[in-house]
Amino acid sequence: MARLYNLHARLLVLLFLGVVLDVGVFTTRVLAAPRLHGASGGLKVRKEIREMTCKEWDRFSSSVNEFRKSGKWDEFANLHTSPDVWDVAHSDNSGLQAAFLPWHRVYLSRMESELQKIDPEVTIPYWNWALDSENPLASPVLSDVFFGSTGNPEESYCVTDGSFKDDSNKTCIQRALPLDGGGFLTLANLKEVLTESSDYGRFVNRLENGFGLHGHLHMFLGGNMANLNSPKDPLFYAHHSFMDMLWWRWQKMHNSITSPAYKGDAEAPLYPFRESASEVFSSEEMGYTYSNPLKRDPKDNTSIPCFLEKGGRKDIVALGERVWTNLPNDVKALRQIPRRAPLPETRYWSQWLSLQEEQKGAISVEEIEAQISSLTDVIAQPSISWRVWRNDDGDFGLGMPLRMILDKSEEEEEKDPDTISEDKTCSAFPDCRNCFSSIKLAEEAGCVERYPESFRENLETAVTREFRKQAGEPPTKNEGVNAGPGIQENVVEGEGEMPASDVGIGESLDSTETTVPPLPSAPANVQPPPTSPPQTPPAPGPLPEDSQKDDTSMAETDLGTVEENIDSPLEEGSQAGEGLTEEEAQATSNVETLDKVVTMTVEALDEEKPVEQRVEDVFSDKVLGQVDALFEDVSSDSDSDVDSLEEEEKKEGKGKKKKKEEEEAAKEAVPSGVRMSPSAAKWENSCAKVYDQHRGYASEIFKASKLERLKLEKPIKKAVNQLSCSKQQIRFVGQQMIQHLSQQHTQGKHFYSYCLVRLGDLIAQQGPGLGASKQLAFAYAEVSCMVASAFKDFIYVLISSLQKACPLVVPKFPKGYRGLPNEIKGHVSLYAALCQLSPQQWFPFTEHAWSYLARFLNALPANEQTAIALDSFLQIAGHALFVAFRRQQVKVFRYVTDEFVAALKEGDDIDAVKSRLETYVKSELFRQEPEGSYIPETDDSQHIRC
Repeated sequence: MARLYNLHARLLVLLFLGVVLDVGVFTTRVLAAPRLHGASGGLKVRKEIREMTCKEWDRFSSSVNEFRKSGKWDEFANLHTSPDVWDVAHSDNSGLQAAFLPWHRVYLSRMESELQKIDPEVTIPYWNWALDSENPLASPVLSDVFFGSTGNPEESYCVTDGSFKDDSNKTCIQRALPLDGGGFLTLANLKEVLTESSDYGRFVNRLENGFGLHGHLHMFLGGNMANLNSPKDPLFYAHHSFMDMLWWRWQKMHNSITSPAYKGDAEAPLYPFRESASEVFSSEEMGYTYSNPLKRDPKDNTSIPCFLEKGGRKDIVALGERVWTNLPNDVKALRQIPRRAPLPETRYWSQWLSLQEEQKGAISVEEIEAQISSLTDVIAQPSISWRVWRNDDGDFGLGMPLRMILDKSEEEEEKDPDTISEDKTCSAFPDCRNCFSSIKLAEEAGCVERYPESFRENLETAVTREFRKQAGEPPTKNEGVNAGPGIQENVVEGEGEMPASDVGIGESLDSTETTVPPLPSAPANVQPPPTSPPQTPPAPGPLPEDSQKDDTSMAETDLGTVEENIDSPLEEGSQAGEGLTEEEAQATSNVETLDKVVTMTVEALDEEKPVEQRVEDVFSDKVLGQVDALFEDVSSDSDSDVDSLEEEEKKEGKGKKKKKEEEEAAKEAVPSGVRMSPSAAKWENSCAKVYDQHRGYASEIFKASKLERLKLEKPIKKAVNQLSCSKQQIRFVGQQMIQHLSQQHTQGKHFYSYCLVRLGDLIAQQGPGLGASKQLAFAYAEVSCMVASAFKDFIYVLISSLQKACPLVVPKFPKGYRGLPNEIKGHVSLYAALCQLSPQQWFPFTEHAWSYLARFLNALPANEQTAIALDSFLQIAGHALFVAFRRQQVKVFRYVTDEFVAALKEGDDIDAVKSRLETYVKSELFRQEPEGSYIPETDDSQHIRC
């Protein structure tokens, strides 16, 4: 009996322990989960979301939803939120960042194991968000078909669509997508990260904390993903599966599966799991691998991706794999591939670093400096002219021209009949024909905006230096920024400088400057997301009733309030800085300092400005600052040998003292090293005076936030972008511009002056694309004349804007000037289109054209840049000059061929321009109406831009 009693007691104990282990110690079971193998014992295969069949997606989503309803989903997520776990799973401030990838590899395998207990065939898919680089918010992954879109702000940002919506709101997934989130990194960017980072420590640190990478997506998605509760969103696992896949690719690329030069103790357990890092280096040994989408048989109806079945137009995953395979494995070559996607928003980088600070404490200056190159590498990447980008979407949203990457047979296969072909688009740019045929051709393509060769290194040096300066740290060394080829020199003291308030022209909306209201209270079981979608920007403050009042009154009220928000970007997200120690507060200021430096850098490099202007602005004293080496002289053979062609006019009866003093003063206005006539210098100063006067009136508005400025300039910006080549549309756009300026004029001179200057800048910024579209140049000239007829100062503001964008519009030639051909053509073509307009009472256009040409031929050297400018000017304004001056103008035309063309040196790049100039004069093409001058009354193509 006693023996039976003891046996019964033991059974009860075992039964009790079994219940406890099954119900109360779920975590223990998870920590000891088995390896992952399929039903047949083979490797499980993880696929990209858009590669899964509908059956595979239904299996995955159903398993996830069942696991969520069990109550264990949140418990599993809590493993990730523990402070002790965070220290292991994320970057360590001592520099031992190694555990980020292996820890999450184990974490995902545990989740996969739990899901396979529900359905043995389930695997966690990955989201290759680089396939959505051009328009992340339009990604099918964020649609009702898959993971759902943004949450409903009226319901605590709970996601109400997609496969994981919960109408009961008990297991709410919070997500707060932005209204405008910028772009994502491209496949070329990602391959550069994998190729460049051969050291494991550098690779894993950059992947986790670098610009536009792991942390970027967390903050972009918002909601749960932007705080410690990120694993509550199923997208967490798809995102980290992609991080794991990139590690998998990196291991194969560098033959580093078994020996990754791991930083730290590879044998230490990855707390709270039992595995060590050395045990999970190989995904295959863990029981899974990643798919090759190119192996799918298109004829197999059972393997059709659900994405295609639900209306997707292209097997984007297979296309992305072909692109990845064809991308070069050389960092230098990868950096030559132009970007077509918008830059990722920098605010998400700062927000991620702030979240890191909250969990781990101080982030040192040195830690931040280690990541600055991840930003400058992306910023310095070549980009395709916005006109080509806007008119062609044949790259299927990948953010890169496919012609450059795929071979000819693959490229023909990928052509989409519903889009404009690359060939047709490039043919619209004479400098850019076949520009995307290869990386080598793209290096010289006129439609590719490219920074000087040394810009990348210079920018990293300057950003680092400015960051250390503002963070109160002494510079590590006295580094200079070397001028590279293509940097426009500004030898004239004060020439081209903008008031301190003008960080950049053509500012874009940045939601980091929006005051975000607090989120509504959430249910007890729901944690509110740290950020919400950007709200509609507040309207500008009440306008002063008396336009003569002090213009600073507005800045002291509404605009001053918004200005304060710029200095506190962390107020949107986590409350970093509250209740911190002095050391932690200093660390927080480092992130804020980085955010300020990066923000003003990106604003100065506004893509709407010419490349030379961006370089000049970003290295100005108002942004990153310049050093002695920045604007060093660039030698020019033509400059060293050619003496000034201008001779002082000497006529009897004009030797009066006053006249001589005026001539001497005019000469002194031309600094040494700049080729221009005194009268041209005087004309430039006259235009700049009007421009600067209006900027002065609007100085407080220029200092305001982007959102406030966007409110004022949005109507004119819209009008500029709407212009097409029909007289009807020109009249409509002109009336819209005049109406807006008139409204602002009645409100106060500061509002009117701001809009006047911005309109001039916006039209001038169209220049780089007008060299290939002369008709559009004439259209902009006509609409500018309409505005100037109502507001006389506008013509001087516009001309000054053009002069700042291209010195050959003055005309002047700074020593070492190396303007890009397409930008010279565009700006001079727009200026010439203005000059050929019929003379008005308020401006003698034709007489001004004569003066420009005389100043040009008398003072400027004969070289490639000036030849391009002269050819562009004559092609458009030559006929108007001939009609007005006849024999006199013919003599000038002959001087062009006999003197200017004869002085040009031989060379492949210049022979084409010489031939055009000679043909223009000898064939007397100036007797004909210029190409593109005819503008129809209406446009049957629905206002497609010329």
